[in-house]
Amino acid sequence: MNSQSQGSTGLWIILIIVALVAIGAAFYYYYTPVLEPETGGPAVMMEETASDEPAAIEADLNAIDLDSLGAEISDIQKELNQ
Repeated sequence: MNSQSQGSTGLWIILIIVALVAIGAAFYYYYTPVLEPETGGPAVMMEETASDEPAAIEADLNAIDLDSLGAEISDIQKELNQ
């Protein structure tokens, strides 16, 4: 074999390796499952208005249900202490 033939063979091998790595990375990226966050949502949910008026803001604050907030904090503390 001459040196030209060996050089082009090495180039083809490198190109094939790069292509295989790119295909593997694309496969990993597209087919790795995305972990969904726990269902249940936040403890405090409310409908908010689009108004900047103090009365509307006060009404939004009064509409917040804080009864379940203590239970949510307890759950978070339990998870952190595990």
